[in-house]
Amino acid sequence: MTVSCLPTIQGAIITHGNVLNLVNWWSGFFDLKQSDNVLLFSSLSFIMSLRQYLPTLCKGGTVVLPDSNVNFETAIIKGRVNKLVCTPSALSVLDIDKVAPNIQAVQVAGEAPRLAVMLAWKSRVPKLYIGLGPTELTAHALCGEFDGKNICIGFPASNVKAYIINPASGSETPVNVVGELWVSGENVCNGYLNRPELDERFTVDPMGSGLRCYKTGDLAKVS
Repeated sequence: MTVSCLPTIQGAIITHGNVLNLVNWWSGFFDLKQSDNVLLFSSLSFIMSLRQYLPTLCKGGTVVLPDSNVNFETAIIKGRVNKLVCTPSALSVLDIDKVAPNIQAVQVAGEAPRLAVMLAWKSRVPKLYIGLGPTELTAHALCGEFDGKNICIGFPASNVKAYIINPASGSETPVNVVGELWVSGENVCNGYLNRPELDERFTVDPMGSGLRCYKTGDLAKVS
C-alpha cells in the first residue's frame, strides 16, 4: 500500500486498552529487549512518542533523552541508541556515518519517506521499517520492512484490520485500484473529546466484525 501524509487532529480519546494493544504488538515487532536503548525522539505531547518510551520501559529497556530537540546525533551516540523511531525528514538530516554503526533497527513514520533516503539507510542498518499510525489509531496501524524498492506501509499490526474502500459504494477496491484507507480493531480510539462533529470519521468495520473503524481520509492501494 502507498499512503499520503496524515493529518493529525488533537483531542483523540485513547483508552488503556488501546495503549495495551500498542505495547504488546510493538514490543514483539521491534524485538525490544532489556539491553535496548531507544531514543525519545518525539515530545511526550506527540503521539509518536508512545512507541518510543512505553514499550521500551515495559520491556526493561532504556529510554535515551536528548539534551535538546535538535541535538539528536549526540544523544544517539552518547546514549548508545540501537533502535530508533523518527520521521523520515529527521532521518534524512542525521549524519549516517556517525549514527548508523550501532543502530540495529529504524522505523520511520509520520510523513511520506523519500526513496533516496530509505535506500541510503537500507544499506547501513539491519532492519528498516515504514509505519503508519496517527493519533486516532493510537500511534500504530500498519508497518512493514522496507524491501529496497518500494515505499510501502506494510501490513496491519496485531488486532488491527485495514481496508481500501471505495467511499461511494462502501466496498473494498480491487488490487491496484486506489481507495480510502479504513482501519479497524483494538487500536481505534473512542472519538474526539468535545468534538462530536468529527465523529463521523468513525464507523463500524465494513466487513461485519462489529469492531470500531476509523476512516483515515488517505488514499492507498493494495499492490
